Amino acid sequence: MGKEQIILGINGYSKRVHDASACVAVNGNIVAMAEEERFTRRKNAFGQVPHNAIASCLDNAGVSVDEVDAVAVGWDFNTVFANLGRQGPTERELVDLYLPAEKFRYSKRPSIEMVPHHLAHAASAYYLSGYNESLIFVMDGQGEKQSTTIYSANGRSISPVQEFSVTNSLGYFYEAVSEYVGLSRLDVGKTMGLAGYGIPRYGFDLITQDQRGYSVDIPTPTQTEMDLQQEVTGFWIKHLEESFGSRNDPTTIFDASKIRFQRQTRFTQHYKDMAASAQKTLEDVVRHMITVYAKKDELSNLCIAGGVGLNCTMNGVIAREGLVRNLFVPPFPNDSGVSVGAALYVSDQKPTLPLESASLGPMFSNDTIIDTLKTLGIDYQLVDDIGSKVARLLVEGKTVDWFQGRMEAGPRALGNRSILGNPMERSMHDRLNAIKNREQWRPLAPSFLADRLAEYMQDPSDSPFMLRAFIVKPEMRDKIPAAVHVDGTSRPQT
Repeated sequence: MGKEQIILGINGYSKRVHDASACVAVNGNIVAMAEEERFTRRKNAFGQVPHNAIASCLDNAGVSVDEVDAVAVGWDFNTVFANLGRQGPTERELVDLYLPAEKFRYSKRPSIEMVPHHLAHAASAYYLSGYNESLIFVMDGQGEKQSTTIYSANGRSISPVQEFSVTNSLGYFYEAVSEYVGLSRLDVGKTMGLAGYGIPRYGFDLITQDQRGYSVDIPTPTQTEMDLQQEVTGFWIKHLEESFGSRNDPTTIFDASKIRFQRQTRFTQHYKDMAASAQKTLEDVVRHMITVYAKKDELSNLCIAGGVGLNCTMNGVIAREGLVRNLFVPPFPNDSGVSVGAALYVSDQKPTLPLESASLGPMFSNDTIIDTLKTLGIDYQLVDDIGSKVARLLVEGKTVDWFQGRMEAGPRALGNRSILGNPMERSMHDRLNAIKNREQWRPLAPSFLADRLAEYMQDPSDSPFMLRAFIVKPEMRDKIPAAVHVDGTSRPQT
């Protein structure tokens, strides 16, 4: 039996890169994955190097740095810095950055392999899908020079079909609309939720569909940063203000209950309609690209990755309309997933089965938990049948923090680190949003046994990672009112 091949996958850098993460792949299987924000408590881990995530993954996998065959990074920094007319970091500099001697012990320096950003995204979706062939859409703010890339995959091979420059960024377009309606560029998920309250009555004439898929008619800015986010979103916001009126500026109010000032945004119908219009534009463009490329290559499977892949409304439309036979979105389509994709792309072996669980992070034993509770002076009970106990609490109208097993990878709470409530109680929607300190108009997501989903949802299909919206059957909406959005949809986890 040959030596195991161990690849350490990484996403992160000291500036501009976000969603820092790490993973360990052993013989082409992901055995550990974690995001840096879970350790530093800094959401999205902007400009962070994932030292904590690296250490956690190595520990969970039971391997040392000396056993690592290669470090795979989900960015080609040579291209990133060449865009600025500068020299990129050397391999020695990257090893020192990711595995500093004061934090990690090793006797041999592992090699560094840089995988282009969109290719790493594509690998994170395709190699975990279980498909033997597929079309792949990677859509985000941008990679090194691309904002959307279309790939065709067959067997172990992933080949580029078409790419779109950063000025064509669907991610930056959606970010700009988010800021225009009164949210932030990081709040694209909120914009998706707000869209359910609006009517898509506006068009964006700079975006046109064509035989390549689509194009966006904006000038190419001069690059002064590692990415073009500020320039592209800035252009879009100016255009939106000139075309549709001033942006929705939040106000600051004093919240006496929390004894602090808080930003507050009031949305008129105009801004709700803008969110709905941006959502429909995104769906229409992606729908058109599927029509163009799936038919051209006669492919019936589709994988989606990149931050736009978190748009579960769009994913639901694709699945519901039957534009492809099968759709797969990994639990980490955002940039945290490129650590996984880079590791799998570099690995000689690939996964042989589809990914069924996102439980890839650290876990804690009962003894460790009890010791922590004792140290903090928190009362506890040991319960033989915790499922029945929690079920009774939920029926009684209680909320429950559920902590079990390995931490989920990706941005969705999938039952290992979740807040539970009874979806049959309409008031539970407001209570849970208050607990989570979220806006009351934002939807909540239910969990379903897979064989019961068809009772509640139209066109049911497996959705283990909570990344697809379904239409709730009209006769069932009053049975789970806390989990039904204003537009009649829900984003369940099966």
